[in-house]
Amino acid sequence: MRSPAFFKLEESSKLWADLNRGGSMPFDVINVHTYARNAAGTSGISPEEFNLKGRLAELVDYRNRYMPGKEVWLSEIGYDTNPGSVQRAPAIGSFSAEEVQGQWLVRSYMEIAAAGVDRATMYMLRDVDAASATMYSSSGLVTKFGEWTPKTSWYYVYTMKNALTGMKFLGEQASGNANVRMYKFKSASGNGGAYVVWAPTSNQTMVTDYQLTLQGSPSSATKIEMVHGDTDGVSSALKISGGKVTVDVSERPMFIQVNQMQ
Repeated sequence: MRSPAFFKLEESSKLWADLNRGGSMPFDVINVHTYARNAAGTSGISPEEFNLKGRLAELVDYRNRYMPGKEVWLSEIGYDTNPGSVQRAPAIGSFSAEEVQGQWLVRSYMEIAAAGVDRATMYMLRDVDAASATMYSSSGLVTKFGEWTPKTSWYYVYTMKNALTGMKFLGEQASGNANVRMYKFKSASGNGGAYVVWAPTSNQTMVTDYQLTLQGSPSSATKIEMVHGDTDGVSSALKISGGKVTVDVSERPMFIQVNQMQ
């Protein structure tokens, strides 16, 4: 699906540069904002339902073809936790709005990495007023200025950062199950890496006893689960049997670190 808002300015800039600068673009970065919202504009939706990866991949491809050397930045994404906001992360079953916000932000970062975007950040660190239904007033990782109480999303995004520090996106691995999505990250300086695994749904899907095939020949695997209150998550060793590990996959991403990634 082509996303006109991503391309209108870039195409006009390209035309102007072709006519006036011999094609040399007068900027270093293509910077965009996008928020995953339903077609009616009444609620936030998951990054997968929004096709965030596909939309951004179109922009990255356009950059690659017409503006090589320019970085692509996504400097605003996010979800509110107030139930009245049109950009809300809705409560889903037993998942609270704060839980869904945390899940969807981490999943958004995964889709952004897979699309090839160079840099990304969410909006914003703190709430303006969690009691307000005004769009973006409750989109923070922590509560309002002066309080700074971490929300669930603070711990989830922090755990993602800690689990993947020093790694680069390697690619998607076919899961063999439509309810399981799996991305691979490789250490930039060593042999290790990590799998990020989740259900790309929005109905509390759970895939029990999923057998994840590990690439290469790792001798150790550690599962890291995101939890409220811990910026490192909860770690547990996994048994490798026949080159596979068995895990329960939910809509909350998990990180499986291995000492060898192919």
